[in-house]
Amino acid sequence: MKERFLGLDLYRVLAILMITILHVNYQHCGLINNPTLSTGACATGLFIEYLCLAGVNCFAMLSGYFAGGMGVKYDWNWVKRIALFWFKMVLFGVVLYLSIVLFIPQARDYSFDYLSTFLPFKGFYWYINAYFGLMIFMPLVNKSLQACSDRALLVVSGILFILFSIFPLLGIESKTLGVLGGYSLSWLLICYIYGYVVKRLANNVLNIKKVNLILIIILILSVLVPFIIDFYGFKWMQFYNSPFCVLEALCLMLLLIQVKMTHSWLIKLIAFISANSLGVYLFQNYPYIWDNYIFRINPVVYPPFKMVCYFIFVVVVLEFLGVLLNLIVEKIYKHSAKICTYLGKIKF
Repeated sequence: MKERFLGLDLYRVLAILMITILHVNYQHCGLINNPTLSTGACATGLFIEYLCLAGVNCFAMLSGYFAGGMGVKYDWNWVKRIALFWFKMVLFGVVLYLSIVLFIPQARDYSFDYLSTFLPFKGFYWYINAYFGLMIFMPLVNKSLQACSDRALLVVSGILFILFSIFPLLGIESKTLGVLGGYSLSWLLICYIYGYVVKRLANNVLNIKKVNLILIIILILSVLVPFIIDFYGFKWMQFYNSPFCVLEALCLMLLLIQVKMTHSWLIKLIAFISANSLGVYLFQNYPYIWDNYIFRINPVVYPPFKMVCYFIFVVVVLEFLGVLLNLIVEKIYKHSAKICTYLGKIKF
């Protein structure tokens, strides 16, 4: 079991790295359809896009793997869980706001949305907004998943895959059934179900003969096929609910849950980054950071080698600052919990 959790830690680390690379590739460096760059550079950017697009799906599937099917009830513990999650998001917003105002003088002229700092489900982060919604339905979904047989789970997963991934690719998506290209509660819920299905059926799947070879082939094809189709201009397929994106995330999970390591320092490093991965996402998606440092209207064009170095540098900096942010918030969060516990013991 420890090996499997280690593999899932690695899966989470890879997911947040993919999301960071995705943002740096498209929004920051503008390596897609940039007229100032060579065809080779744009092709590289497009390949990176399809290689890393599955990162968001990976995060949502992890939630389903860990929390799917658990006996969560609509009780005080459920309310407390949502309230604590809300409180932690508020802490992230406050810490980010104070840090930016203190260390970036020009940020004081920026029009901050203060209400969103204290109502994080209002509009700062689409993923967090959707996750709030997922938490509301989680007890009901978990009870339904528990009641399903393995065969029923496979049938449901197949129907979801056809309706929300295959149909949109064919241009026959229903607006009333739509998932907004993956930017929605409904898509997170679908990925949550996929993650639970992997948890339930992983042992059976991994017993299939030469399964790892099959998974690797599907993984490679899930990146190459949409890249080639898009590169030759037949179909724009950069959306999270793409069937290729779903297959990549599923194959990665099934491969990485088998990972075993013996180097204790590497295990600790992976676990450390994994535990602080949420901060990496929240840091780079904070409105001021996004508007002024991630998204660039006129990306700087460098020679190939310098561009590679710059790309890696930006990714490393975003990862480092995100981990640092998470450490600070977690420290404040733990002290806040201790204070609340202490105050609860005081008799007035």
